[in-house]
Amino acid sequence: MPVAGKVKTRLSSALGLQGAALLHEAMTLDIEETVLESQLQLEWHIAGDLDSPWARARKGKVVEQAGGDLGNRIAVALGNHGLAIGTDSPTTTREALLSASVSESDLILGPSNDGGCWLIGCNRDVSAIFENMVWSVETVHEELKRRAHDMGFSVTIIESGFDIDDPSDLDLLKTHLANLPKSVAPNTREMLRTIHGQ
Repeated sequence: MPVAGKVKTRLSSALGLQGAALLHEAMTLDIEETVLESQLQLEWHIAGDLDSPWARARKGKVVEQAGGDLGNRIAVALGNHGLAIGTDSPTTTREALLSASVSESDLILGPSNDGGCWLIGCNRDVSAIFENMVWSVETVHEELKRRAHDMGFSVTIIESGFDIDDPSDLDLLKTHLANLPKSVAPNTREMLRTIHGQ
């Protein structure tokens, strides 16, 4: 949930804690709208108060996020079939989500600019891939792909995207948005104009 000081804190040097939280909320709204436009089933895994006004305003099913490390949280969210996406890739397209949704591979990966993944999906239980995984490093995508191949899982790589984690990513986002239709990520665009003069 977009609580100042709890989300996107690495952006606070550029936006302040409140600004980082507001941008996180805007990116979340854009992701929500894109998933709904794709007509895929939407399920939120939320850490925090499920009865908060923000959580109740979410479209789709809202459940409590699993505990444990990131790998376990992703594994639980995916189950045996699903797509897991974060809320920090506001320019995610409907076409990319639909491409991932029709893949029949065991594992589906959407690589991001920082070496991680903006999307992880599956069509069977692939939880073993995530065990003892080191996250938030630039080798995540390649390591997931390597583990999948070593374990005999088929893999599909969909289009690349990017995550908004650091102040330098804001420049990338600004450039990216300038080259996309204005209908893409409208909430993020407006929030950047409001809090950062973009």
